Amino acid sequence: MTKSKKLLKKLLLKKLVVWCPLILLILFSPRSSLAELKTGMAADVVIGQTDFTTTTAGTTATKMSRPQGISVADGRLFVTDKDNHRVLIFNRIPTINGAAADIVVGQANMTSGSANQGGGRGANTLSGPNTVWSDGQKLIIADGGNARVLVYNRIPTANNASADVVIGAPDFTSASGGCTANKLDNDSPQGVFSDGKRLLIAGWDNARVLIFNSIPTTNNASADVVVGQKDFTSCAVNQGGSARANTLGNTIVLPFVDANGFLFVPDGSNNRVLIWKRIPTENNAPADVVIGQPDFTTTSAGTTAAKLTAPRLVFSDGKRLFVSAPPNRRVLIFNTIPIRNNASADVVIGQRDFVSGSEDQGGRAGANTLDDAYGIFSDGKRLIIADTDNHRVLIFNIGTSAIDLSPQFKQGKAVLGKVFWDLNGNGRQDRVLPSLPGTLPRN
Repeated sequence: MTKSKKLLKKLLLKKLVVWCPLILLILFSPRSSLAELKTGMAADVVIGQTDFTTTTAGTTATKMSRPQGISVADGRLFVTDKDNHRVLIFNRIPTINGAAADIVVGQANMTSGSANQGGGRGANTLSGPNTVWSDGQKLIIADGGNARVLVYNRIPTANNASADVVIGAPDFTSASGGCTANKLDNDSPQGVFSDGKRLLIAGWDNARVLIFNSIPTTNNASADVVVGQKDFTSCAVNQGGSARANTLGNTIVLPFVDANGFLFVPDGSNNRVLIWKRIPTENNAPADVVIGQPDFTTTSAGTTAAKLTAPRLVFSDGKRLFVSAPPNRRVLIFNTIPIRNNASADVVIGQRDFVSGSEDQGGRAGANTLDDAYGIFSDGKRLIIADTDNHRVLIFNIGTSAIDLSPQFKQGKAVLGKVFWDLNGNGRQDRVLPSLPGTLPRN
């Protein structure tokens, strides 16, 4: 064999040694597969109930009473159990019916369910919590009945934890609702959301969304920007007139910012969802797109693929938009983010078609029915819906994400041997990699 052939053989062998682990990963690993979302599809798991036909309320670790808000972070599921005046934390996303919560916030134990624990408000009490947000580090709760938002700087690991910061009041025992930059609705601040940097709070009666440029670290913080009003002391529905691109009605529940930086606001009493292509940095900014209506001045309700009736909550994974419309007992899914007015949904969950809107499809509750659905969350692996008046949360297994390539691979900057494993779908690198044929790289 010539010297040049020996050198070529040596180089080829070296390349095989480097590439074999990656090839084995591709050949033998479970592939990411996003299942098609289909109209009328059935859920796979129910929590709050032991089966899909039972709809009784209760106050235990396995029962709920009108759950509304949903958040998922770091493999945990957070549920606002509104009429039990508490937030339930599941340390793992349930995979079996009737799974028990691990931790309760707002109550001393899993069988207590009184507003403010039967006494006055405090750092460890809740009254009719509406929505919840977490990034896996902080927990933020819209404590509606107490006209405030509570911030926990760490995820509670035991029952009855106390919050660290209160927004909307000077301290944890005061009731201080109103219409200023540092006060929230007297009746019920509804929605709370953060993009990891800003904090957004929606008010039902104040017809506005408050934007804090950073998550407050001290009590009674003031917002930086208001959406839906010209200033912080104006709180009239549609600014005292008719609906426009810069106004909001009085049934806003949850604002949402997606990975593209789009802001979505469900404008319930105007029967529409407004979309801003950038998060507003000045008061009274007009929306760019409206869905549910052909224009910004029409406010009629309806039950079609392009019409909405009192939408409450929205969710976007950056590619799709999910909208819950409780009066129509359905969740609408737009397979692409609407960029023009009056877009039609592609999929409806909870009903057989786009023109039906009956409670539990006019019959008994099942795995494919809803009754006043509110909270929505999807991580691409699961779709989770709070089926409020059936006192349950439905989990749809819509795909698998056992392996995902790291950002370096996605950007075309591959670093051999660096593969991101996310077996639980929680967005974090798993510490222990699965046992698969071949020699696996260990990050």
